[in-house]
Amino acid sequence: AKDIEELCNKELDALFLCVTNTPIAISIAEKLLVLLTSKTLIIDITTHNQNGSKDMDKIFAKKKIRLRKTKKCVYFKIN
Repeated sequence: AKDIEELCNKELDALFLCVTNTPIAISIAEKLLVLLTSKTLIIDITTHNQNGSKDMDKIFAKKKIRLRKTKKCVYFKIN
């Protein structure tokens, strides 16, 4: 997808969110809020600041969008 709008037009069942910090995640969450329905599950693997996860919960709760957070995630690449 070229942008958030195009991505969200695909009637997603789930969306992984992984960005560099809480302010960016919150900015994206606010954009996603108007584009997604409560049918979408968001899996947030962003490393948040002290209140970041709570702030994300509050944003997505406005539309009853399900949010799952991870505390630890391991990334690896298979060639």
